Amino acid sequence: MKRNFMHQLQWACDSPGDFHFMWERLRVTFWSLWGSERYKGSLSHLKDIGNRRHADRGVKTFNVCDELLRHASQAHLLAAVTSHLNVATPSNPIACDHELTNSWRLRDVAERIASSTVLPKEPDIHLKNDDQVCLMHRRVLHLGFLHELLRDSVRKENGPLVIILWRLWLPMFLGSGRKNYSVEAANLLANLKADWSSSMAFIHTHNRSVNMSGKETVAKLWIT
Repeated sequence: MKRNFMHQLQWACDSPGDFHFMWERLRVTFWSLWGSERYKGSLSHLKDIGNRRHADRGVKTFNVCDELLRHASQAHLLAAVTSHLNVATPSNPIACDHELTNSWRLRDVAERIASSTVLPKEPDIHLKNDDQVCLMHRRVLHLGFLHELLRDSVRKENGPLVIILWRLWLPMFLGSGRKNYSVEAANLLANLKADWSSSMAFIHTHNRSVNMSGKETVAKLWIT
């Protein structure tokens, strides 16, 4: 007679899968940044420049679209850094007054780039109201950073940071009309905060990815 071990898992609780969260978040990002092929700086325009013609607005092919966003955000970041440091090209040596010889100096430059270019606290007085290209570049940098942050938190098995990103994307899902994922995010956050026990909340926070190799920074998401 076979023993049924499923009853031993009755204590477990359901949790939304982060792989589908990443896919839906990428889809919302593409809807926001797609534009038209004639709209310079949009993903629709950049996919032709970067020879990623199979990328599409609905993110039917995850890997292609994921690669396009990563390349676009990295290129925008490189352009922002060279502009901030006042160098002509990334291959040029950085001037002495911008020499990045230690971690605190690098952190300071990164914070100033983020506050002045990605998420400026004050409106740029030199930016014209109709300069949509510049605004699009900032949106690509902002959403591209969030995309890379989620990928990095998964690889490093940083469950608490993944939960923070669920909280951050809840209003974005609401604003884009993604009701199902808004409900999933709200239920997860409510369960972690008020419904589940501390041990159950710990399990659902720190077991959101799996590492099959035992090596650092190579964890992957559960696919449910």
